[in-house]
Amino acid sequence: MRRLLISIFVLALCVGQSSAQLNVWRWQNPLPVGDMLLGVQMFSLNNTYACGENGTFIRTSDGGLTWDLQTNVLKFKTEFTGLSFSSPTYGMCCGDSGRIIKTTDGGNSWKPLQSGIQTKLNGIVVINTNIALVVTRGGGIIKTTNGGARWDPVAFENSFALYTIRMLRPDFLYVTGYSGILLKSIDTGRTWQNISTPYGNTYFSAGFTNDSNAVVIGDNALLISTTNAGGIWNRINLDSNAVTASLNCVDGKDPKILAIVGDYGTMLNTTDGGKSWSRFYLGTNEHIKSVSFFDKLNATAVGRDGGILRTTDGGASWVFQPQFPELLTLNSVAFPRGDTSLGLGVGQLGTIKRTTNGGKLWTLIPSGTTHRLRSVTFIDSIDAIAVGDYGTIIKSTDGGLTWSPQQSETKQNLYSVSFATPTDGLVVGDSNTCLKTYSAGEFWTIEFVNTPPHRLRQDMDYFRSVSYPDKKYAFISGFHTYYYSEDGGINWKYRWIDPAQDTTIFFQPGFSVDTISTATSTLISISFVDSLHGAITRAYDNGPGPQNKFWFVHFTSDGGTTWDSIRTPNNVPLNHIQCVDKMHATVVGNGGYIGHSSDGGKTIIEQTSNTLNNLYGICFGNLSAGTAVGSRGNIIRITTDELFPSSVKNTSNEAKLLIEAIYPNPCTDFSTIQYSLPSSGFVTIEMYSVKGVLVASLFPEFKSEGLYRIRFDATGLATGTYIVRISSGGQTTTKEMIIMR
Repeated sequence: MRRLLISIFVLALCVGQSSAQLNVWRWQNPLPVGDMLLGVQMFSLNNTYACGENGTFIRTSDGGLTWDLQTNVLKFKTEFTGLSFSSPTYGMCCGDSGRIIKTTDGGNSWKPLQSGIQTKLNGIVVINTNIALVVTRGGGIIKTTNGGARWDPVAFENSFALYTIRMLRPDFLYVTGYSGILLKSIDTGRTWQNISTPYGNTYFSAGFTNDSNAVVIGDNALLISTTNAGGIWNRINLDSNAVTASLNCVDGKDPKILAIVGDYGTMLNTTDGGKSWSRFYLGTNEHIKSVSFFDKLNATAVGRDGGILRTTDGGASWVFQPQFPELLTLNSVAFPRGDTSLGLGVGQLGTIKRTTNGGKLWTLIPSGTTHRLRSVTFIDSIDAIAVGDYGTIIKSTDGGLTWSPQQSETKQNLYSVSFATPTDGLVVGDSNTCLKTYSAGEFWTIEFVNTPPHRLRQDMDYFRSVSYPDKKYAFISGFHTYYYSEDGGINWKYRWIDPAQDTTIFFQPGFSVDTISTATSTLISISFVDSLHGAITRAYDNGPGPQNKFWFVHFTSDGGTTWDSIRTPNNVPLNHIQCVDKMHATVVGNGGYIGHSSDGGKTIIEQTSNTLNNLYGICFGNLSAGTAVGSRGNIIRITTDELFPSSVKNTSNEAKLLIEAIYPNPCTDFSTIQYSLPSSGFVTIEMYSVKGVLVASLFPEFKSEGLYRIRFDATGLATGTYIVRISSGGQTTTKEMIIMR
């Protein structure tokens, strides 16, 4: 147990030290990151660095087998367009709004530099610890000669955007830009000369392999080459059937061997100096944005969704590092209550992803359907139900490893599933669809839900979300209204969050009074932890234009009689909310939005999710481990007790989970463990050795509030001291137990 406690303490210390590291939401799929990578430098066979949108900087020191996402860079919240290292430890990144940052320890820490300009920076070259140059979207070049303490403009006439700056040698630099701009410097950037070309295309990239040989790429799949320093240019006519996309970057370290990367999986290479080009079919349409060669054969390329590829044959073939990214959208994620190891994510085309180690590894599981799966939940520690389009309901009885279809009695799209007990569950969907099971999902009955009369709306409602906190109370979010049941989902009543707004009428030009429409107030997601405490997310649309669209989270502590409303910043669309307990709730939305409340809904604090992808599902197995999923296969996770300090430290006035007694203690063969459960929920009971090794556990069981005793068989355990650990509802309690032979 000492080892276990030490591990937890070290985690807390790490999180505390990284409070500037934005609450430690970390990528789990795609790996190592899922945001666009825009710049890469392969410094050696082992060391490669890459940067991209949303403040991303990643690195590898083992040739790409593993990649390290540096969360200390994410705080800059900048799209980094380029990077350059002059040694394995010294480098800079540049990006939006004149942002330049510098590291002197290989990326462990970064210092912001003052560039003196606000325009976007498109490329950077670091020559040594003193000299670096940057090109800007505004057409300028800035230079430092004192390690970034001061940046000065380089004098030359140009008003067009510059896109890249590259280095053949410290004295030989070259720049590409808009309207046929191709510049070179042979005095370390002090003076620049224009290289004349016969085309006026935008040049996105150039690759000089020596003073004379170069390949330049531009828009409309333009590809030209020279062997005499630009005296004569040859245009290479690419097969229009093979290459129709934008070409983004060209690089090479040998006059004859170069590679080009572009959008829609375009990967070209030449072995004759550019006279002829071959295409490698990547097997994906992902946009590849940058490529960097270390020598004539080894190169790394990066692009959309964090895609990383490597070649060892000069670009003739490429492999993904560390794996081909799985990019199908995930709509929902679930962990058993009290469990942070076993998890399931479901989504597009029947996708099911499963983890048994807290998300360190997610594996793709056959679902038996190609219909979109929209919601998943565990009904106990091992059984799970997923629902989706065309009435799809599937069930697993082995922790999500295998799935079997269930008869749903409907063909409507099903959006949400929730279980109050291992046997009692509800599913909701389109056209007033509400299904109930008393048999753990094996049989379903259709329940009638009476919708409110309204002369300006259809009789049919679609139900987006259901929350079934206990066997008696259930809640559904509909289009305008929410519904509640006090008899386990048999009879339903309805309420409006805000009746005044929901009956507002606005006139649209060109429409008669008979076709006026209400101001649309759409309820999205609903979550209750008991009959009184819950939350709803709502979209309010009061007319055309983004200025008339608002998003709210509403909290209640009296079963919906009254609500406290919080409007999200910047009108971020919200997709899902989970109330973890009476005080804590987390909501996710578009653009990677994550908001967290730890005060019962009085405030919501936006967290840095480290992703720009839309997030559609959120699940906390307990108070210290949460997982969010979303578009393009996005899975991110947070594991820190500091996320919920008030609950972890038990500073609230709520009743506590307690181990009342263990008797006899010491024991020889059998002992009784008595504990008190302050509220209904799943209970997990485990026993650890003093070294922190799990030696016994019971499957989580759902139990009502009260006092319980269990008889523990210790006959198989050696003499020694053990730790009994009981978890439920986000609380954990421990007590020593001694076994003597």
